[in-house]
Amino acid sequence: MKIKNTLLSCFLFSCCAVFAQTTDSIRYYLHHKNLETRIDKVNELASDYASVNPDTALFYALEINKQLTKSSPKFYVAYNYHVVGSIYSTLSDYQTALLWLEKALKLKRELDAVESTTLSIHDQLLTVNGIIYAWQGLGDIKKIHEYVLIVEQLSEKLSETNSTNYIVSLIQIADIYTSLKRYDKAEEFFLKAIAKAESTKDDRQLTLAYQNYGANLVSRDMYEKALPYIEKGLVHSEKLNEPNKYLESKVNLAIIYAEMGKKEEALKIFKEVYDQQLTGVDSYGKSSAANNLGFFYFIENKFDKALALFLESLKYANEAKAFKLMMDRYQIISETYEQMKNYKASLKYSRLFQKLNDSLFNLETVKQLNDLTEKYGNEKKEKKILELKKNNAEIKLKEEETKRVSQRNNIVFAV
Repeated sequence: MKIKNTLLSCFLFSCCAVFAQTTDSIRYYLHHKNLETRIDKVNELASDYASVNPDTALFYALEINKQLTKSSPKFYVAYNYHVVGSIYSTLSDYQTALLWLEKALKLKRELDAVESTTLSIHDQLLTVNGIIYAWQGLGDIKKIHEYVLIVEQLSEKLSETNSTNYIVSLIQIADIYTSLKRYDKAEEFFLKAIAKAESTKDDRQLTLAYQNYGANLVSRDMYEKALPYIEKGLVHSEKLNEPNKYLESKVNLAIIYAEMGKKEEALKIFKEVYDQQLTGVDSYGKSSAANNLGFFYFIENKFDKALALFLESLKYANEAKAFKLMMDRYQIISETYEQMKNYKASLKYSRLFQKLNDSLFNLETVKQLNDLTEKYGNEKKEKKILELKKNNAEIKLKEEETKRVSQRNNIVFAV
C-alpha cells in the first residue's frame, strides 16, 4: 500500500513561509499601528493559516483588504490579492480565485515594468502557478496552455542577480511543469536549481534544491533516485538551525524509507519527530506527528497503538481548531475501529466526520447561493441556483463513493 502523500508538498513553500501561526498572531497584527506592517504580516499569516483553516484565513485576508488605500504600496496590494485568490482556490471556488489572482498578476506586471528583477519574476510565477491551478480545477486546457506560455516567457527573463531568488524561481517553474505532468521540463529546471545551489555552497539554497527535486521524484514513485537528494537536503537543513524545517525534512526521509521497505529506519524517525514535536507548543505539528506515527502502526496492523495515536492526533487538531484535520482524523479513527471489529465506535466517528463535513460544505454552499442572489436577476438566479444545488448534490455523492479509496492519501503525513 502506498503511504506517501504530497511529501513533500513542495518543500519550497515550507522554507519560504512562517509555520504554524495561530489566530492570536493574526489578531495582533490586524490592529498594528503601522499600516504596511499590518498588511504584510496579516497577509503572510493568513497564507500560512490557509492550510489549517481556510475559512478563517480568508476572513482575515479580506479584513486586511478592506484596509487597503490608494496610497498603499502596490506590492502589498498585489500580495493581498494573491493570498485571497489562493485561499479561494483552497476552498475550490476557482472562479472567484481567478478574479483575485488575475488582479494580483496585473499589479505585479505593472511593478515589473518599472523595475524588472528576479524577485519580481518569482512573484509573477507564484501567481501564474495559482492561476494555472485554478484553470486546472475548472478543466480549461486552452487557458492552461495560455499561462504555460507566460511561464516560458518569464523563464527567459530570469537572471542570477540574487542566487536565492533565482533558485526559488527555477523550482517554482519546475513545480508548475510537475503539476502539468511535464516531467522532462520539470527535471530540466530542478537540475538547473541544483547546479546553481551547488556552485554557491549555501545551505539554504542547497536544502531548497535537493528537497524539492527529491519530492518531485517521490511523487513519481522513484524512491531509489530520490533518496540521495532527500538525504543531502536533510544534512543541509540541519545546519540552518531551524527545528521545524529540519523535522519536516526528517519526515520526508521516513516516508521514503517506509516506501522502500526500510521499516525500522522509518519507525525510528517517526518516533524521533513525534517525541520532539511533543516538547513544543505547536498543536498542528503535534497532530501531524502523532498521525504519522499512528499510520505507520496502522499499516503494520498494530491497531491498538495506531488508535491511541490517532485519538491523540484528533485532540491536538481540535486544539488548533483545524477542522479539515479533524475530519481526516475522524475518518482514520473510524477505519481503525472497523479493522478492530468495533463497529459501534466506527459508526460513531463516521457520523462525526459526516456532521463536520456537512457543516463546512453547507457554509460554502450558502456563500455561493448568496453570491448568485446578488449577481443574477430572478429568472437567471433561479436557474443558476438549481444548477448549483444539483452540482453540490453530485459532489457530495462522489465524495461518499470515493471516501474509502482516497482517505489514506488525504490523511497521512500532512505536515
